Amino acid sequence: PTFIFGIINIPPSSKLVFGDAAIDIKAVGFIVQGALFAGSASCRLRNKISFTLYGSRDAQTLPADPWIKGMGVTGTIDLHGAQYTPTWTRLAMTAKINDTYLFVQVTRQFV
Repeated sequence: PTFIFGIINIPPSSKLVFGDAAIDIKAVGFIVQGALFAGSASCRLRNKISFTLYGSRDAQTLPADPWIKGMGVTGTIDLHGAQYTPTWTRLAMTAKINDTYLFVQVTRQFV
């Protein structure tokens, strides 16, 4: 059975820190007034962390609360996953309007 959290609230004086493990968080939304951390610049995550947001389209009234099927952030979100370098490449030829393919000089892994 899948458990779906309601609103996950991280108060201003609090931190939610995820370790390097395969994590799948299911929730209606997030209020991040404090801090949400996953990995760091010197210790990047190797595992996948997923945030899946739930709720029907009519679950909110307008003006919408940003944390219903979303993340309302007034604090900090700091996420560090696998780093791929370089993160760019050169085109092998000019890309024209309506082209359906791009030809690059060197193939890179961007995903």
